[in-house]
Amino acid sequence: YKVSDTVSVRGFDAAVFKESTFNNAGLYLGNDFGFALDSKLYFTSLLGVQYLHFKFDDDSETISEAIFPQGLEFMYRHAFDIPNYIISGGIFLSTNDSIDYENIWVRWGKSYFWELNYIHWGKDDFEAKMGGISVGFPFKGFL
Repeated sequence: YKVSDTVSVRGFDAAVFKESTFNNAGLYLGNDFGFALDSKLYFTSLLGVQYLHFKFDDDSETISEAIFPQGLEFMYRHAFDIPNYIISGGIFLSTNDSIDYENIWVRWGKSYFWELNYIHWGKDDFEAKMGGISVGFPFKGFL
């Protein structure tokens, strides 16, 4: 959701329900801060919070807690001189020494986008890794 030309509110959810349960949701304030190449390339800080839920199997402890990784994103508009297409990517990293967390993504698209994503989370004796390909699309434009 765009609040202004340089500020946005962003959310996501990534979930796996197979042998283990892993759900990672986040809400962030994005602030565009660096521009280059006639403003086609820009960088965004991502400050916010995530909620993580993890249960390895029926015999293991459930971990369900807020975490606070912070991130950066880049976006290149009109990528490869193709009008209205973007290539973007970013990373979230843990701000807590007792929690390992990386979330890395690369996107390509226009009105909808393809995304490659990798998430790694670890705490104490628990660890989860997941990667995937997904399709994203905007729900509604407000500005």
